[in-house]
Amino acid sequence: MDMTKVALVTHQGCMDGSTCAIVFVAAGGLRENVFFSSPNHRDTDEIVSDLLQRWTGPILIADASISLSLAEKIYRQDIVLLDHHKSAIPLTKFPWCEIDVDNTRAGGKMLYDWLKKNSSSSWFMEYENLVTFADDHDRWIKEYKQSDVLSLFHEVLGQELFIDRFLKNSGPALNAMEQYAVDLEVKKREKYIQKRMKEVEVVRKKIQGHDVNVAYVSAGTHQSLLGNMICEDPTIGADICVLVGSSVSMRANRLCPVDLSAVAKINGGGGHAKAAGCSIDKLLGKSLVEYVKDNLRFQ
Repeated sequence: MDMTKVALVTHQGCMDGSTCAIVFVAAGGLRENVFFSSPNHRDTDEIVSDLLQRWTGPILIADASISLSLAEKIYRQDIVLLDHHKSAIPLTKFPWCEIDVDNTRAGGKMLYDWLKKNSSSSWFMEYENLVTFADDHDRWIKEYKQSDVLSLFHEVLGQELFIDRFLKNSGPALNAMEQYAVDLEVKKREKYIQKRMKEVEVVRKKIQGHDVNVAYVSAGTHQSLLGNMICEDPTIGADICVLVGSSVSMRANRLCPVDLSAVAKINGGGGHAKAAGCSIDKLLGKSLVEYVKDNLRFQ
């Protein structure tokens, strides 16, 4: 396969999506052929629909999925979708979709394995550790301390710079300056989480036939860790945490009977039973910029 002719659509803003981009380029793909999407099916549908009209080469979709309605319209033989989110399970009926129903591999690992089989270069040994740590973090296995370090490093650099760094240096061990930046981020994160946990508002709701406590909090960063800390804090007593930033992220505690992937699907998003999300745009009926433009008062 000529990887320079392949387009990749993957998850925006998360380390696993960044890992997808890194291994794609390492396998011979072009950086300019990587397209990032939010977990919202509507956003992914828009990107994939555009590619289906204008892209003449193969299309890879990894760590993201499209709606069932769009999938039913696809008849091309050169498209592959690799995903591990529960909201993607309905796509298992399509032969071009590989869905890890049991969530045994994150999207980056699924793409890594697929590329090892379908690309001819020996690039993959360089990125085995990065893929392992990204998988460990994304699925909350927490077997490796380095996975949390790399997650913080991803937050420090942002997606594009993180990709740049690992394309230049595939080793996951950080140098002294990189580690210093992560150590500073740890201190900032601790203060940030302490502040946000004091601002939590808990509301009792009936969801999927279950009475549960839902905690709401504004959080633009560290959503995954903050959400889990809130759900596990007995003084808060939350079954579910809804974190509101540029998007909506949801987390549930281990005993919560609610399937968050179903909640996310109703709101145009996706994810897993215990961790899911959707976009603000879907809830507002317009983009956040449009909402502010229509409602901001100047006098």
